[in-house]
Order: sequence, then C-alpha cells, then structure tokens
Amino acid sequence: MQKEIIKVLPNLARNIHLTLMLIAFSAFTVVAQVTVTGIVKDETGSEVIGANVLELGTTNGTITELNGAYSLKVGQDAKIQISYTGYVTREIAVGVGGKFDVNLEVESALLDEVVVTGYQIQRKRDISGAVSVINTSDIQNLVTSSFAQKLQGRAPGVTVSTSGAPGSAANVRIRGISSFGNNDPLYVIDGVPVQDKGNLNINPNDIESMQVLKDTSTASIYGSRASNGVIIITTKKGKSGKPRFTYNGSLSSASAVKGWNDILILNSNEYLDMTKQFYNNGGQALPAYAKGTGLPKFIYVNPTLNTDATFGAGSSVANTVDLSLYDRYTNPIMETSAGTDWWDASTRSAMVQDHSFSVSGGTENLTYAVGAGILQQEGILKYNEFNRYNVRANTMIKVSNRFRIGENLNFAYRTDVNNPAQSEQGTISAIYKSSPLAPVYDLGNSVGSDGERDSFGGTKSADLGNSTNPLARLYRGRNNLAQNMNILGNLFAEFDIISGLTLKTDFKLDMGSGYSRAFSYRTPENQEGQGAQNFREDWGTGRTWTWTNTANYQKQIGEKHNFGVLIGYEALHGKGRNISGTLNDYFTVSEDAWYLNTGFGDATSRGVSSNGGENKLLSIFGKVDYAYDDKYFISGTLRRDGSSRFSPSKRYAVFPAFSAGWRISGEDFLKDNSIINDLKLRASWGKTGNENIRPYNYVNQWGGTIASDNKLALHENYYRVC
Repeated sequence: MQKEIIKVLPNLARNIHLTLMLIAFSAFTVVAQVTVTGIVKDETGSEVIGANVLELGTTNGTITELNGAYSLKVGQDAKIQISYTGYVTREIAVGVGGKFDVNLEVESALLDEVVVTGYQIQRKRDISGAVSVINTSDIQNLVTSSFAQKLQGRAPGVTVSTSGAPGSAANVRIRGISSFGNNDPLYVIDGVPVQDKGNLNINPNDIESMQVLKDTSTASIYGSRASNGVIIITTKKGKSGKPRFTYNGSLSSASAVKGWNDILILNSNEYLDMTKQFYNNGGQALPAYAKGTGLPKFIYVNPTLNTDATFGAGSSVANTVDLSLYDRYTNPIMETSAGTDWWDASTRSAMVQDHSFSVSGGTENLTYAVGAGILQQEGILKYNEFNRYNVRANTMIKVSNRFRIGENLNFAYRTDVNNPAQSEQGTISAIYKSSPLAPVYDLGNSVGSDGERDSFGGTKSADLGNSTNPLARLYRGRNNLAQNMNILGNLFAEFDIISGLTLKTDFKLDMGSGYSRAFSYRTPENQEGQGAQNFREDWGTGRTWTWTNTANYQKQIGEKHNFGVLIGYEALHGKGRNISGTLNDYFTVSEDAWYLNTGFGDATSRGVSSNGGENKLLSIFGKVDYAYDDKYFISGTLRRDGSSRFSPSKRYAVFPAFSAGWRISGEDFLKDNSIINDLKLRASWGKTGNENIRPYNYVNQWGGTIASDNKLALHENYYRVC
C-alpha cells in the first residue's frame, strides 16, 4: 500500500490542488513487489498438491507443486488466500514477504460435499446431475447384515426391501424398475464393480462414504451397466499419525412386530367358528371336527383301525381312540384339545451381536487401515441364523512426490444356516396356512440326535388342508447350510505427470466360491407328505477381474474457471463354474452319511450336473467438466462398450450424456437473502444400458438328459468373446 506523503491542509482550494498532484504522482509510481514462498500441508502433515494461492483483490495467483510448495510475487503488505477443496480457507498478511508454511484444517461442511462420481472425485456443489450422498455417521448405529439395508429411507428415489431373514440380500431399486430382467444397481466398492449381490459381503462399519448416482448424466460413465443406477462405496482409509485403535460393538435382540400374528392368524376357536359359518352359508354338512360344541380332543388318521370318525370331537362325537394303534408313519395320533398358535411355536426373540475392530495410522510416506468384523445374527424363526466374518486392509505408499501405490482388500466368509424359503410354500406361508387344530407334536416320544423331540403333528387327516408343520420344517433344516467366501480388492498406482494431470492404473478382482448342502426328511405328519429322504449338494466358483487405466486433468484458471478432463480404458473378464448333485431315498438320517455316495441311497435316482459361463467387457470412456464462477456448470460424458453377452452384430454400443446446471442462489439478486441457502437448476440427458443378462455357456443349455435322445451340443458362438 502506498504511504501518504502529503498532509492535507484545511484550506479547500489547496486540498483540491494537492489531490490532483497525488493522482498524477501515483500514475508514475511502481508498487513495491515482494516474494512469498512456503509449503502447504493437510491436517496429517502430507503435502497438498494443487492448492490455490491467490493475492486477494487481484487475479494474481498460482497453485502448489507436487511437493506442496508455492512461490508468488505480490504487492508489499498484501494478503494471500490459500484454499483447497474440503479444507478451511486461510488468509495471511505477507508484510515484506518471506516464507509462510501452512497446515490446512479440514472443513467438515465442505468435506461432506466431496463425492466420488465415476473414476474421479468432485465437489457435490459442482455436479450438474442427480447424486445423493449418504451421511454414513447417521447409519453407523443401525445393526443390519447388509450395508444395502442401511440405504432404506436415506436417499430420495431409492427404495430398499428385504425378506427379513438374517443375511438376506436387499433388493435396491433406484427410481423404480427399468427392465424386464435384472433391476439391481451396479455397486462400485473402492473402484471394484460388483453386480452379483451374493458378493456384497463387506462390513457396513468399514464404509467411509456412499454415493448414489441416480440419473443418466452421472451414471452413464458406466455405460452398459448403469441403467439401474450406480452405488459407489469407499471404505475407510488410514491417515498419517500415531496408530488409532477403534472398537465398535453391539448386542441387541430382534422380534416380530407386535400384533402381526394377531392380525393374520386365527386361534382354534375362531377357526372353528369361521368353519361352521362357511359350511352353513353354503348349505353343506359340517366336517367331523366342527360338529361338536368344543374343540376336538384327538386327530387320528386311519378310521379302519378306529370305529370313530376321523376326528374325535366335542360332545356330539365319541372321543375314544385306541392309543396302542399309534404308528408314526401309518397311523399318527395327535391330541389337539388346546389348539396351536403356530406363530408362537415357530418364532423367538433373536439375538444379534456385531463387533468391529480396526487400527489405522501411518507416516508421510505410508498410511494404513486394517480391520476385522464379526456379525452373528439369529433369525426370528427358530433354528435359523447367519454369521459373517470380515478382514479388511487398505494401504497407501508414497514412493515419491509424484508416484503413489496402494491396495484395498476385503476378505469375507459367511454361513447361512437353514435359510427359509420365501415363497408360497415357504415357512412363513406355512405359519399362517396351517390349521390351528393341528398340534405341534403327535403322541409319540421320538427325539432327534440333539435330544429335541421330533415326533411332529400335522395335517394328515381330512379337512385340515395340505400345509406343512412350520416348526418341523425349521427343526429338520437345522443342519442345512450354505458357505461362501469372497475376496474383493484392487491394486493401483498413480503418477502425477505435471501439476493437475494424474495417470492411474488399477487392477481389480472379485473372486469367490460357495458351497451348500440340504437334507430333506420324510414328513409323515403332512396331508401331502414326502415319503423319502433326499440329499442335495452344490458347489460353485467364479472370478471377475477388471483393469482400468485413466488420465485425469484438473485445472483452475484465475478465480472463476475450473476445467476437468477424464479419459479411460477398461477391460473386464468374468468366468464361473458350478456343479451339483442329488441322491434320493436315503436309508439313514445321520449327518455322517450326507454324501453323494450310492451306498447311502437309491443309485438309480442319482443326478449330477455342472455348467460354466464366461463374459467379457471392453470399454473406452471420457468426461469433460467446466464450471464458471461457481454458478454455471456443464458436463459431457461418452462411453463405448463391447460386451460378449450379446451377438456379434449387437455387441457394441455408445452411451452419451450431457448435463448443465445453474446455481441461482449464487446470483447477486439472491446472495444476501436469508431464506434460500442453495438453489440450483439442473437439466440432463443421456443413455445407459443393461448388459446384465445370462452369459454364454460352454454347453448348450437345451441339451438333453440321461433319459433323452438329445446329445449335449457345443456351438461356436458359445466360445466367442469380445
């Protein structure tokens, strides 16, 4: 600032004269320049690359170099402003110049606006498409087996449903249903694309950020996999500093919504009243069990062995039953005078425990985050449970100021015990379809290998319907299980060519295997009982690797112009194989004999099958972003995919997208209002696709069986790849 050198005198005329002299003198004065230098670091002590250093009140500025250093000539006694996305802006009076090192502090309000959107990081306020950012701090206290379940009610336009069974995958729909086939979104976990919901076995407590790309302008960067939307997940990373140990644990209990069973299920007396009214309204004779004034005392099956009616009922029908004629398989006899509440008989208060432990830290050149988690969840249906074990490791190594390498790795192992079928013939359906007259157990005293009683009652009598005993189904499936292992991770390297230009290569792997077994027992208590004991065993494995190479350039010109350019190349290869086998009419129920050995069952009933599939995807893509004065935004995306899931003539497709935005609240006529905080007008257009269909198989899917004349045929098209 130029110092005043003339003292203004009181005389007005002289003041005017001297003022004119000052103006003329200033025109020929050169303002003194000083040099300011320094290094900008973040809250962890790491150098910040690309931070803006600006002389306040001018367009004179620069950005920090690869080592966080800056150098700028400014006016003497000027102020410089140092800013970087996600951090508090600093202002420094430079005086006569010198070195000014700065440690930026995280701005939590701005940090929440920094989101991952398709191979790059952007401020949410700069995005002209539809993106929902999930506040992960709000969902940490929710105990669920899947992170997808935590999305419920957290993002506009996103609906989440689940069967309620522990460990069950959630059905996520972004802006409704868009296809006759698969409607699941694409998940991108630390850059790894995942479309198989069975491989989403990450620990929800490991999630640092979650974004939902909802419209075509933001999701089209993923082209043929983006028609159902994209959910991007980033797990927690380490920060330099002393090791930080974290433990999260919870113990809770789950139960069905109170009153649900009272609404849907009749008790035995209500059932009898309804039956009498139904038959009387139709002018039909009452069934035997409804002729009496009270509940029937016994249900038995073989009237030729007992002269009474099938049901021994109330006061009008004799109750004499020869208990010596009881046989579990040919003549079960059941006492039913008390009636049965099938909901209470089949459900329980389920315990859930969730534990997570992590350690993170590092130095300027190495950061790490390692964690482990255990989730053990009982189902509200008896003999049903889910267990998941996770190990996670994320590291970043700063080889030099320009070169960085790192990895993200998640290993998961899960078991599903007796996961009940969710269908018309499933366990839940059996609860409200079973007659309340049928008892839980018959009069036998048979017990299973675990000491539990297994002489079950059921519907094997006239007029009781064909439902199964839900508790019997649950008990008999207590040793049926499914096991899955999954490795999800990536290795990457980043190189800063020049200021603002970063090259990145990223190799990603999604690999897993699964095994399941199921033994089905005879069901003599059912109206439509199963007469043989059968065993099924399945095994499968699959892996998908993805190799992505990108160049990302970010440039700020002056105070108002921000440019971003992204180009990339990506290749994907997936391959899987499975085998299954069945053997019927087992002579024993012993778990030790649960093998596909013909010595344990009917050799002629043995069935074995296997198949395999493969798919490839090849892509090139690009994206351009421009923002002016933090008020006007334009973005354009173009991607070309080639997928082996389609025929050669339909293999390739192009997916363009365009969006524009206007931050109206940034205009002068709205800047100082106290009502509107942030008002943005957006418009977008684009195309996305859905290539998530069945991949080609090595063997014709319409091949024959052992009993048919067809021969399995190999076709050239099944070998084609892109």
